[in-house]
Amino acid sequence: MRGVVAAVVATAATMAAPAHDLPDDVARIAIVSAFAPELALLRHELSGVALYSLNGVEFVTGTLQRREVVLFLSGISVVNAAMTMQLALDHFDIERIVFPASRAASTPRCALATW
Repeated sequence: MRGVVAAVVATAATMAAPAHDLPDDVARIAIVSAFAPELALLRHELSGVALYSLNGVEFVTGTLQRREVVLFLSGISVVNAAMTMQLALDHFDIERIVFPASRAASTPRCALATW
């Protein structure tokens, strides 16, 4: 029994990344959307793009309107959104969180600076 418990603890430890194991050390604004086409519009505007896949969630980092950002989909349901947000907080240095509305993402006069 002791061996089984040790194996479970060892597996759990390898699944959770330590706080210092970030993809980069850049402070970013998290832009989270539940609507893939909205995120695609924003992603098209990114420069310096890097992709990360964590637990099946795609995170895209880059620069948007001179601000460092990480884009990702929240998932469907409050539970999935909470788990995805926690995953982002565990693996990126997030200083702000933005949930854009579809209208804001597709309207040029609604710049990121106004969010």
